[in-house]
Amino acid sequence: MPSYQDQLHVLTSHGFALWDIVQSCERPSNSSLDSHISQDQPNDIPHFCHQHRHSLKRIVLANGTSGYSFFKKHFAQFLKSGEWQLVDTKKGDDGKSSNPKTKKTNSPLPRENKNSPLLIIPALAVSPAAATYSYIEKRDFWEKHVYQPGLQDFLAPPASPSSSSSGDSKAKNNETT
Repeated sequence: MPSYQDQLHVLTSHGFALWDIVQSCERPSNSSLDSHISQDQPNDIPHFCHQHRHSLKRIVLANGTSGYSFFKKHFAQFLKSGEWQLVDTKKGDDGKSSNPKTKKTNSPLPRENKNSPLLIIPALAVSPAAATYSYIEKRDFWEKHVYQPGLQDFLAPPASPSSSSSGDSKAKNNETT
């Protein structure tokens, strides 16, 4: 298995950016559970998104439901404004959403231009402690919703200036917790 540093290098050299939602927090020293986090302060993800608006395609919330909960707690206004759009990764084989009340897109496609909404992907937690899904299910999810779309963005030829406002062909994917 590659070292942590090698794994980071592979991701970042292919257009993925890694950043945690929570910049600082308090948690009892005898616990590693996200549910025990208090006084959490977020990283300035909106500023990062603004800085990289021409190349950023999607944000992957990598820590399952707790990552999505922290994200929604601190950045709900961007989802409500339409600047960011939640991708429904839980569509069943029948095409119906597991949560029909939530307006989501099931499109894995990147934004067409800087005025399109930034896609937010609530990903399955990869931790072995998150035993709701098997390793195979987690692997397949990440392949379908994160790695393949990200690598397609990275490998895509640069858009012509007339068809897109983005001059950067490399997609920046922000994986957060």
